[in-house]
Amino acid sequence: MGFDDRDLVHLAEEAGFATVHVECHLDIAPDAWMQPVNPEVLLDTAPNPNAPTVREAISAALTDDEQSRFLAELDRALSRNDSVRRTAGAYLLATKSR
Repeated sequence: MGFDDRDLVHLAEEAGFATVHVECHLDIAPDAWMQPVNPEVLLDTAPNPNAPTVREAISAALTDDEQSRFLAELDRALSRNDSVRRTAGAYLLATKSR
């Protein structure tokens, strides 16, 4: 997190690799992976045991007014199934010179 494909190439170069190849794939697509979702269950779910729940993250990041607006939009999106899948991946192939 917090770096892009150019940083990845630069890091590989700095590590001593002579040949570096990076392919990036960015995809956006309508997706139905979230249906059906109970909003309360979603809010009380954490992506991993060391992370805050979605509700805790929202509470920490937004004011009360912003939380209300965000949660209303989330409810609207879940009820209309407006989910969009956004994925990004980078594949790096690097070799040292002989």
